[in-house]
Amino acid sequence: MANTWFKFKQFTINQERCAMKVGSDSVLLGAWTETKGIKKIVDLGSGTGILGLMLAQRCKARITAIESDIDAAAQAAENFNHCPWPELFDSVCANVHDLRKEYAGVFDLAIFNPPYFEGHVEAASEARTSARHLNLKANSREDWLKTAFEFTHEKGAASMIIPFENSEKWLKAMENTKWYVEKQCYVKGHEKAWQ
Repeated sequence: MANTWFKFKQFTINQERCAMKVGSDSVLLGAWTETKGIKKIVDLGSGTGILGLMLAQRCKARITAIESDIDAAAQAAENFNHCPWPELFDSVCANVHDLRKEYAGVFDLAIFNPPYFEGHVEAASEARTSARHLNLKANSREDWLKTAFEFTHEKGAASMIIPFENSEKWLKAMENTKWYVEKQCYVKGHEKAWQ
């Protein structure tokens, strides 16, 4: 069983109420995302709040963390309240796609680790399945990318993680939603991955 907490140098994340625990993909995304000049960030599907917390320690931006799962949203708010910078966070429990008009053009950066598995065995809990699996009818790649595009202003950016095996589909969806790739980083889980 996973720990109910994950300790970083400057903060601890409690995760017992979250379907998705802290994982290497979020840690890599939080460490890799560019923060220079960033003042307002939206974390789309914040889960435990890990991405916002990692960015807050580096740039002191104002961060709006949006999470639809009520337990995860409460856990993220708790994590924000116990970190060294609670004043930087606004925690919102809502579906990110429902807030497009309210947050249109507000943010410098949208960061997200979207559900992206397709055709994999679903998880035992509905919350974990929702967090990990892309529902191509109701929660598509385009939905995530359009939401990020609408939340950011014309000079805004997005930072996300996608699986290598579906990268072509995501890159095509980016073209269709007015995004272009500025920087990519490929990470192998082991030496023989992608061969």
